[in-house]
Amino acid sequence: SLNTGMPNVALDSSGRYPRATNFFGCIFLKQGVQCICYAQILSSMMMFVLIALLVLAFIDEEQFLTAHYYASSKRLFMASMLYGAPALLLITMFYAAEFGFAVKCLMSIEKAEPDGIRYYYLYQVWALSFSLAAFLMTTHWSAGDVINMIIDLGLWLYFIWCIWSLHEALIIGGSSALLAGFGHVRASEQSGLLSSEAGNASAPAAGVVVPPSSFLPG
Repeated sequence: SLNTGMPNVALDSSGRYPRATNFFGCIFLKQGVQCICYAQILSSMMMFVLIALLVLAFIDEEQFLTAHYYASSKRLFMASMLYGAPALLLITMFYAAEFGFAVKCLMSIEKAEPDGIRYYYLYQVWALSFSLAAFLMTTHWSAGDVINMIIDLGLWLYFIWCIWSLHEALIIGGSSALLAGFGHVRASEQSGLLSSEAGNASAPAAGVVVPPSSFLPG
């Protein structure tokens, strides 16, 4: 890690991009990303229930939107109300993907494998783009809408940064993985991604920075 004057920030495996070393400055990065995964799993399950209630006509569209007032989901489902059943099916698939990637990320964290974490942050980049597009199609640009968008956009970008940072911590390994919250055994193991990048080359000696990841977000 490079001393940047910010104790919560270090550099990635390429030495060019800042990465988080903890989550909101209070818990391990690993625990923070796990919290993000669990929150999205619960949110997706709630979405499935409310979609079913809407389809079965137990609730109307207004009740549906009220139940999902937090900005990104509200904008997505406003789009589905405007464009009918096909869009609602698309939204259902969207949250099914979110559920699947979150579960995959949790499994990868448990096994200290960076691949599933990488898929998760790449999915989050796509999901943010999709949500922002839905917002732009449906917003009336009221003060409340703009404030919600700014708050959601800021939090979402921070979460993506944390997920990517956890991936980088595993790529770097050693003390970086330990600082992120992985145990000594997990931190010392070389990941499958690193093995594929290294090919037949011998493992790097302790303290040597591994080659940079080519899977940076964006």
